[in-house]
Amino acid sequence: MDPITKYYEDKGITPVTAYFGQSNYEVGKTVSNDEWTMTYRVENNEVIICEFETFEKTPKGMKSIVSTYLNLIKMFKTLPGINRVKGMVQSDLCLPWQDQEKKQLELLKKIYIKNGAVEEMDEDGDTWIVY
Repeated sequence: MDPITKYYEDKGITPVTAYFGQSNYEVGKTVSNDEWTMTYRVENNEVIICEFETFEKTPKGMKSIVSTYLNLIKMFKTLPGINRVKGMVQSDLCLPWQDQEKKQLELLKKIYIKNGAVEEMDEDGDTWIVY
């Protein structure tokens, strides 16, 4: 069992297997609470955040959600066997972002970098935020 799944199971939360679309291809595990849902997988001591989505009517606001996400990242890195945590930065090539969404994405990237992340580009040209 990977360290993230063990962490959640020790807290009484059972992550659910996540699949790509309607296929049988397993992409990771999903865990949720009242404010967000996250899909992740662990490969070679690295947590890959596949998706982190907040619920539309989150009462605490965006600032609180970003703070929660950053606290999750920091906590993951304290777990035995976890060296890195990363998430892909979506681009216009992936999704047709509106101007407001592009501005929010750039602001989030700046916040993550300010909080210790670095941008890395992989061999496919995709940009990742890595802690």
